[in-house]
Amino acid sequence: MGTNHQTQIKQLKKIFLGPFLFILIILLLFISFHLVKSEYNEYFKYGQISKGIVNNTYFESSGDSPPTSLFYCNIKTGTQNYTFEIQNADQSFVLSAEEIRLIEEIKKNDTVTIKIVNDKEAKILEWKNLQINPVNKFWDIFGIWLVILVQAAIAGFLMYKMYILYKK
Repeated sequence: MGTNHQTQIKQLKKIFLGPFLFILIILLLFISFHLVKSEYNEYFKYGQISKGIVNNTYFESSGDSPPTSLFYCNIKTGTQNYTFEIQNADQSFVLSAEEIRLIEEIKKNDTVTIKIVNDKEAKILEWKNLQINPVNKFWDIFGIWLVILVQAAIAGFLMYKMYILYKK
């Protein structure tokens, strides 16, 4: 009776544990793929650093509950226009001192240094010799790649466990 019971437990593991592991593996690989894609876009496809001129600044409500204020800054570089956004612009405790000063003092025709994030968005890196968003911090890049490698290792380990589960 002991071997029959063990066989039933193995079959239950195959039925319930196998699909759970498979979903977890797919989720981890999807997140890793998304992180690799965003890193590629930020540092290779886009990521150019250039000078721009501020066209317009304005505030909008997020429309959420409770609503938060969004600060937008339209920047022109040559023929291309980009938008820089700061969320929670009305809550000074979540912003850095540099971001608060930027929101309060930036105006039309100011020159800014930007890093292009995608076709429509950019990050302001520097304004009036004030560092807003530091460029390529080593620990930020290292941290993201460490997360990607850990997730890939966990997914690989789970694939191995799933292989062992179905091999028997």
